[in-house]
Amino acid sequence: MVNNNDNDEANPSAPYLIDGDTLYKRNDGASYTPIARRVEIIRRLLNDDTGKITLELSFDYAGSSHTIEISRGLLTRRKISELLAYGVDVSDQKAAAIVEWLGYQEEQLPIERVHSTVGFDFSQSPPVFKHYQAIGMDSKYTGPLQIHPKGTYEDWLHLVKEEVMGHPPLELALVLGLCAPVATCINHISGGEVLLFHLCGNSTQGKTTAVMLSISTFGAPIVGHSSLLKDWNGTRNAVLAQLRDIQGLPVAFDEASMLEGEYGNLVYQLASGKDKSRLDNEGALRRSGQWSGSIISNGERSLSSSSSKNAGSQIRITELSNIPWTQSAENANRLKEGLLKHHGHAGPRFVEYLLTQGLDQLDMRRRSWSKHIEAQFSVADTFTQRLSDKIAILLMTAELANEAFNWGLDVQAMSSLLISATAQTSGNRDIGKHAYQYLMEGIHMHENHFYVDDVPPSIEPVWGKWIVENQSLKEIYIFPTVFQSLMKQGGFENPSTILQLWKDENLIDHESNKFTRKKVISASFSSRVHVIRIVESADSDPV
Repeated sequence: MVNNNDNDEANPSAPYLIDGDTLYKRNDGASYTPIARRVEIIRRLLNDDTGKITLELSFDYAGSSHTIEISRGLLTRRKISELLAYGVDVSDQKAAAIVEWLGYQEEQLPIERVHSTVGFDFSQSPPVFKHYQAIGMDSKYTGPLQIHPKGTYEDWLHLVKEEVMGHPPLELALVLGLCAPVATCINHISGGEVLLFHLCGNSTQGKTTAVMLSISTFGAPIVGHSSLLKDWNGTRNAVLAQLRDIQGLPVAFDEASMLEGEYGNLVYQLASGKDKSRLDNEGALRRSGQWSGSIISNGERSLSSSSSKNAGSQIRITELSNIPWTQSAENANRLKEGLLKHHGHAGPRFVEYLLTQGLDQLDMRRRSWSKHIEAQFSVADTFTQRLSDKIAILLMTAELANEAFNWGLDVQAMSSLLISATAQTSGNRDIGKHAYQYLMEGIHMHENHFYVDDVPPSIEPVWGKWIVENQSLKEIYIFPTVFQSLMKQGGFENPSTILQLWKDENLIDHESNKFTRKKVISASFSSRVHVIRIVESADSDPV
């Protein structure tokens, strides 16, 4: 039994007190009876993302102090015993007293706001950016991502000035990280996709160092599940799960050689910014995971050439191939060593400046840059506009960083590097020509399924009709279902993308806002079909 002590004098009406490693309950007089080993709430937390209250509990067990975060829902006589599993001294006969004590203590503590998601929250006005310390509200991050700033911004900046500035590839790597919040803002204003970048080439070009530099702007540049720098090891669902609720921070995946199979579908999902909808255990539709910003990958092999028949996936990933990212092995080693000691500072500072610009002003700046870049391509193809939009976000990011920090990034050199790199991979995007050649081969192999003018086919089912003039094939009518099937058989995953390419090149005859036209197949039958124009040589045609 304890008599009045310092704690009691500080609050003589307190029903409980902790003295050393023991919890005491106040008696009717001025004495206290020991109840249990020390257990107390040290923080009361309100999660801004879930709306739930959690409590940070500190307690003694086996001679040492422990801390856990628990649901407030455990503070009932029925549920408090669940804390026994953690070592809390809360047996049945002590449960009522401990629930009363913790309830009393909770009311004395202020509520601290926390968040478990990261990046922009546009539901608040003005928008809030959630990093380790939120920008726009008083809240700290409690999730697993390693985004706690380490070292100092001044030392990180000194390293960057010494090892990065003046070398355009590394300046670009820096921008690949900083562009994530810009991309998220543009996505919110006018729609768009997650920016995907793949750094590929031989193993001595400093790709991993470049990715570490990108990630260091917002977090720890070390490979791990709880880091913004991850690896491809795991199922595709596991890869996507690591992106959920990241809205405007860069995420990188190291060494694409770990990823097996065809990349096309995964690229689509990464760029879409959302996971597939699924049902929970009770059959209700579960909220799909969402993400935005920039995703960076690296590896020796190209991803776009591995998806050579998927035009859609190729335009969604910007491949930066065979670029000497670092200047020397010594340069790479100094950067890696320094970035591990100092990181997580520049990104939040950049976002603070970004939020002063206004979303509409950002979009206007992006549009201006996009027009400027599109004019720089010596040979334009059907993807030029979309490429220009992506490069525009990178260059406006560099421009904004110069305004915010006076870094002196060489925006013009960066522009030339990006245009050159994307031009080198444009050949891989020439899917329209490959698809046209494949279709012509398939149609000629199965010519007996087609009407030839008014002559019916010799084999059922009917696939369409050949239009012949002066003994030369001029047009082919093909039913949409047959076209879809042939394209899928050839590995062309997005027939509508192929049709859009052909439409742009005037290879199909179509009604306004459609890919089809209604045509007469026989004397008694008309149908909506794709009308494919015949060119003499697909190789010479700029499809």
